[in-house]
Amino acid sequence: MPTGSLVCLAAVLGALTAAVPAAALAATGDIYTVAGNGTSGFAGDGGPATSAELSFPAGAAALPSGGFLIADRGNCVVRRVSPAGKISTVAGTAPSPGTHCGYSGDGVTATSAELGDKLGSLAPLPNGGFLIDDGRNCLIRRVSRTGIISAVAGTTAGAGTDSNCGYGGDGGPALGAMLGKDTFEAGVALVRGGGYVIADVSNCLIRKVSPTGMISTVAGLTAGAGSGTNCGYSGDNGPATAAGLKFPDGVAGLPGGGFLIVDSVGTCRVRRVSPGGTITLAAGTPACGYSGDGGPATSAQLGYSLSNVYALSRGGFLIADLTNCIVRQVSAGGRIATVAGTPPTGSTTHCGYTGDGHPATSATLSEPSAVAAASDGGFYIADYANSVIRRVAGFPPRVTITGHPKAKLSTKHKKVTVRFSFRSNEALSTFKCKLDRDILFRPCSSPAAYRVKPGTHTFSVFATNEFHATGPVSSFSFQVKHKHKHKHKQKKH
Repeated sequence: MPTGSLVCLAAVLGALTAAVPAAALAATGDIYTVAGNGTSGFAGDGGPATSAELSFPAGAAALPSGGFLIADRGNCVVRRVSPAGKISTVAGTAPSPGTHCGYSGDGVTATSAELGDKLGSLAPLPNGGFLIDDGRNCLIRRVSRTGIISAVAGTTAGAGTDSNCGYGGDGGPALGAMLGKDTFEAGVALVRGGGYVIADVSNCLIRKVSPTGMISTVAGLTAGAGSGTNCGYSGDNGPATAAGLKFPDGVAGLPGGGFLIVDSVGTCRVRRVSPGGTITLAAGTPACGYSGDGGPATSAQLGYSLSNVYALSRGGFLIADLTNCIVRQVSAGGRIATVAGTPPTGSTTHCGYTGDGHPATSATLSEPSAVAAASDGGFYIADYANSVIRRVAGFPPRVTITGHPKAKLSTKHKKVTVRFSFRSNEALSTFKCKLDRDILFRPCSSPAAYRVKPGTHTFSVFATNEFHATGPVSSFSFQVKHKHKHKHKQKKH
């Protein structure tokens, strides 16, 4: 019998599994506490994070390897929660009142160093370390993969005394430049192409450190920097370096290049700087308040004090609206929605600590100071005044099998080639497939082809998103029957 193949062309069919729109991922999640017990203090290292005490956490950041970091501002330390939920201190000295906050220790183990009492955001590095916005000391510090701390931007001479704070150094090495004294949340964020940006709050500037360690101003007016005369809101639709900023509290690198700025303290707006350096309005209006859900973000009112912004890799971004005690999300299409916290009623805000185990939009928060994407497509919230970290559960990616063979088919051959096409509801997904009783799922891409013998078979596939969240398995079963050849005797005439 010949061993040629019969190729079954895939038919595009209706979705076998429901797709979840990306914009709805965060909005429908439940909220729960993942670190802190609601009591401000320092306790719990080595145990469950939810039994530990935190003190006014100002930042949170998901780690590529799982778990997350916490900028435990009131304790002047950075803490890490493992994927298993255990908490530990990874930078700063364990609190002993009056002696643990300050500046010391560059070039030593991070847990032997002192950090200032105005810790801002954290930026995990691809190599396993992370950056710390040590705003009180007017420095950006880096903890290496091996746990050694060093200053990478700012002037260390005089650190801890304020004499190293100010404005200067553009065009030269970041280590040796002067940064402003940042008493707000402040921010540091990685940018596409390498390097990072710094929200230099009191100088009303955004500074960029290149991969080679050189510093420059990429947004805000440098004339008058350090004196406050350059602070104010101006310049939309023009060069970012010709625009005025007013105490920018946060910054976030965009996946496609450029970055977002939280232009806070009464300007109530988020701004976007393109890869080419043009600044535009991304969310908010000149009037502070709360309005606009479901409509364009640039027509919505935001709170007086916005503390942080986080760019989502799928498009859009999250805003920590501290004044309104909520988190809002702007979709890739520019629409805004409240995704955590209870929205204000008129002029009345609804701040508090309620709602764990229920939809995030029915919970209450108290001065959310930071947001960051979580591994399941949801996000973390640094619930500052409640001294906890909360997490809104996202949805894992779902696979739709869009093409497959007929449920029943036949062949004259020993084997037949079948093909499957599939897609995920999240663009940046990877896939694993298997056929029948294979023990392991193996990396695959669409379309996937298999050579099968007659019999009953099941194809299975699942997706993993960029946050390492794994979705459910989608399957399709089919049957291949062997078509026997019939020999016909010729009649004799």
